[in-house]
Amino acid sequence: MRSYLAPLLVVFLLAGCQSGTPKQASVPPVVQNKIFRSDKFGFSFSYPAQWHINEESDNRALMGLDYVFNTGDPDAHEGVSIDDIGRKTLRSRLLSLDKPRILSMKEIPVGGEPGQVVVENTGYSYVFVKHGTLLYEFQTKGILLENGVIASVKFFSASSSS
Repeated sequence: MRSYLAPLLVVFLLAGCQSGTPKQASVPPVVQNKIFRSDKFGFSFSYPAQWHINEESDNRALMGLDYVFNTGDPDAHEGVSIDDIGRKTLRSRLLSLDKPRILSMKEIPVGGEPGQVVVENTGYSYVFVKHGTLLYEFQTKGILLENGVIASVKFFSASSSS
């Protein structure tokens, strides 16, 4: 029995020592991010450096958004709107949504606050979060979620001047 074990052990050891080209470990590219900060609305987030954020006041009138993200995808209208809803709750805003368009709803933390992701049959998702009296509504085709923008949101005290 012992005479069979020694040659098998040698075969296993030699198989483990095969020479060949060692595989190079692939190093993922370093992604550079920018930081957006709004003292007026008391929040910040990081976003990919190749994106641009349009803060023009025309966004609100044209698209209902305070900030529009130019992600390079002409079909994606990513952005965020901020409304002062006072003492109203996040739940009251969610109850006002167009129910037939909703495919799913899921709770997620956003900047340490409870948030809600609403996925619609339109291809858009909306992330709602209330901080203080402000309701932040992120509109995305998934890009803001996939690129970690929502996960990077931080809240702080908004400035009192507009």
